[in-house]
Amino acid sequence: MATLKPFKALRYNKERVGKIDNILCPPYDIIPNEKLASYMEKSEFNIIHLERPIGDNPYEKAAQTLKYFLDEKALVHESENSMYIYEEEFEIDGEVKSFKGLISGVKLEEFSKKIVLPHEETLSKAKEDRLNLM
Repeated sequence: MATLKPFKALRYNKERVGKIDNILCPPYDIIPNEKLASYMEKSEFNIIHLERPIGDNPYEKAAQTLKYFLDEKALVHESENSMYIYEEEFEIDGEVKSFKGLISGVKLEEFSKKIVLPHEETLSKAKEDRLNLM
């Protein structure tokens, strides 16, 4: 069985960033290039600036952006360790669907123990990109 651990997350500061619609976007890898600018223009604090930075050195740009978000108090650390329950709701072909999840830390285990399993088949290039971003 997996050992879950609470952690101090970074959370958007609502008083600083304004409407949530202006700071959220679809997953970085499904946004067409022609729509990228529209999300970036919604707010200087839109998550797309961290998830899909543009420029000659996007990973360095993401690091600078994270520092800016923290300096500007757009992102703040939680005061206590926590686990986070979330629900996503969306529409497909006119039908509303939803799912709930839990975000927490987890104790690392040897993959061979099959305690923590990958959630999907991901491409090596995408995994490398996300690792570099972190």
